[in-house]
Amino acid sequence: MNWLDRLAVPYQIVLTKMDKVSASEAKSVTEAVENTLKKHAAAVPVPVLTSAETKKGLDELRGIIASLR
Repeated sequence: MNWLDRLAVPYQIVLTKMDKVSASEAKSVTEAVENTLKKHAAAVPVPVLTSAETKKGLDELRGIIASLR
């Protein structure tokens, strides 16, 4: 992440398999990732939470990817 910050390349973190963890674990991991991302200037400060099994977050991720074109 430091390398991307130095190059000023924006990036977004995607957390996958969120169906495999409990709601409290998901919240804890998300908060930890958000706290880390706050320290990185080029990072989007909120991760995208996804699950291929439940399809949660996939539309949001597709929208983000489509906006990059």
